Amino acid sequence: MPIILAHTAPSRLDWHGLQRLTAQGPRPPPTAAPAPSPVQMQDQSFVALQGAYRASGGLERGDDLALRMLRAGRGGYQDLARQIVGGELFSFHWNDSFWLPAFQLDPVTLAPHAQARSVVSELQGVFDGWDMAWWFVNPHADLGGRRPLDLLVTALPAVLAAARADRFAIDS
Repeated sequence: MPIILAHTAPSRLDWHGLQRLTAQGPRPPPTAAPAPSPVQMQDQSFVALQGAYRASGGLERGDDLALRMLRAGRGGYQDLARQIVGGELFSFHWNDSFWLPAFQLDPVTLAPHAQARSVVSELQGVFDGWDMAWWFVNPHADLGGRRPLDLLVTALPAVLAAARADRFAIDS
């Protein structure tokens, strides 16, 4: 049925019954939005991490990275798992996949960067993958409010000192 001018009359456009509510009296106050579920909060956190890591290569799904490694002759699934378990790389789980920030790897050779590996080994066992992912992209007081990720190459000793300080603060 084609839309005609009669269909645009206000009474026909009142799909949610708002005019009936105002005709009957004041509208009820809007209800508060429900608190986000833990899954929604983790989804929002993942989207924020994607934005935080975008400039440094982004986040990569572990399966996709393992396939790229296999094609590049750098191992594959088993080698990637060995590097994660061995503390050379860190990952975190989201939406039935594990994800790795790409800054940890050389984009051409797919070998772990020594700088990232040394910091990851400092935080391994104290931080889980999500905590570590946030640690690298949050401004750190010991680094003058700069992000550890931004200082990995230029100020590695300071980043390592900040990681040690955080590790000991949590261990205590």
